Amino acid sequence: MNVVESRFQTTYGGAPITFGENSFDEWQKSVRQNMVAVDRVGRPIYEAVSVSKLPELKPSLIAKIVEVLKSAVHRYYEANIVLGCLDPKSPHFDPNANTRSDAACSVSEASIFKNDRIFGGTYQICDGPYELCEIHGRKHPLTGEYSCPSDYTPVRLLPRQVIGCVTRVDRGSFWNSYEEVCAETDAFWCSPSVLNANISDAYYFGGIFSETSVNPVTGDKSCPKNFNLFRLGKGLKLCASVDYEIALPKSVPFGGLYACQSGNPMTPLIDKYRNPLNKSGNVDSLKQAPKRCPSGYVTYSAGLED
Repeated sequence: MNVVESRFQTTYGGAPITFGENSFDEWQKSVRQNMVAVDRVGRPIYEAVSVSKLPELKPSLIAKIVEVLKSAVHRYYEANIVLGCLDPKSPHFDPNANTRSDAACSVSEASIFKNDRIFGGTYQICDGPYELCEIHGRKHPLTGEYSCPSDYTPVRLLPRQVIGCVTRVDRGSFWNSYEEVCAETDAFWCSPSVLNANISDAYYFGGIFSETSVNPVTGDKSCPKNFNLFRLGKGLKLCASVDYEIALPKSVPFGGLYACQSGNPMTPLIDKYRNPLNKSGNVDSLKQAPKRCPSGYVTYSAGLED
């Protein structure tokens, strides 16, 4: 007669556990150095700072400390919350999401309008030495210029960046003078001015990635097969294709881009389409564009640019 013994053990945190003598005691000792979050219920850290707990500090200083901590906490959550469908039975289940979004699970929300996968492309203006700007200045492939196609508006995604420098030598009769000359870039993406903009002058969107983040479409730092790579800033890489038959099955809905310094003009545009009574769809200036995704879209942090 064969005897089969099985054991199932669930742990939260700690070093990887192996079955054997004293394994539980060894794991228990390792928990303090290998903690994991098991619940999201708690009080924010800035609530621990108060006059009663820090009586040696002036109330005005306490207030400033609280504001700094509160700002840091809010920035952390804005950067790390990934809204998405957490229902594994839904066809729109997002394994990268960490915060529930019922709208993301809805089939009706997955396709906001008929051209929701359209991406207007990018371009990058460079000012500086020719040898550097020849590399880092990038015209829009569809217009052949530093401009967007018709029906699309240029949106500055990143502030002006120093992309590289070279040393110039001025050779004189008695001595040489050296000067460091730098190239600066301005990065733009093209946002539709109207819904259902001209699709003949646009791309299908295949995701975004950088040196510090993977493309959620492919799961690694690459573009889907047969998609073109667009470089923006120092390290952002966007994937797009103009081939309808090849790109459509691999493309994803595109809800716009935003950064710390720039908002997303596609948010009010799409939100207004979903709800015609929503007056927030009227954005008179790009400066008023909100720094968020449209309702029903998932936020993805593509990387950090300085």
